[in-house]
Amino acid sequence: MAELSPASAGDAVARLLAAAGPILSLDIGSGTQDVLLALPGERAENWPRFVLPSPALGIADRIREFDVSSATVELAAVAVGVEGARIAKSMSFKLADDAPIIIVTAGDRKIDNAKYKAYFHVKAKMLTFDEACAFTGHAPGGVCSFALPENVKTYLDVSLKRFDTVFPAAGSANSAIEMTCDELEKYSSNFVAWVDVCKEKAPAPQA
Repeated sequence: MAELSPASAGDAVARLLAAAGPILSLDIGSGTQDVLLALPGERAENWPRFVLPSPALGIADRIREFDVSSATVELAAVAVGVEGARIAKSMSFKLADDAPIIIVTAGDRKIDNAKYKAYFHVKAKMLTFDEACAFTGHAPGGVCSFALPENVKTYLDVSLKRFDTVFPAAGSANSAIEMTCDELEKYSSNFVAWVDVCKEKAPAPQA
């Protein structure tokens, strides 16, 4: 049997998706459930993907796909229909040994450099666009704490705990999933700890 070249295989997959529509792929192992949502018209690297503990009933079908971009907090808030603070913002950094990490914060918070350095013992240095793609498998705009390589650790900021549910991206720049903070901790890849590394939000000015 002749082997397909990568280009030919890609064309075949594109034709299949154009004819069949989105395809949800599940690979259930002894300890994890790999979830991949193949989308027509999207490049494979932008397809939402998760690695979830098995069984992960009721999770994959909660992924929301949008016809508009949700690549920023502001765009995601509009797409989801919630306040920006409830968007779980995932940011990628590198530590002193160049080890990549993900920190997920509330959408209305920014990293406090002093708190970050006190906890991680290094200045906050974000990954470049190319580094984020290479290390996390997700392009900026779709970076999330799911389906990460084993060497990419996840930290969740306590600013998220103000809300009953939050909305992290689901691996692409036009997706989100609603989760409780307990679920976010449970399903985040390589979760390490809850941290407090964000600035306190300044109070609104008085009228």
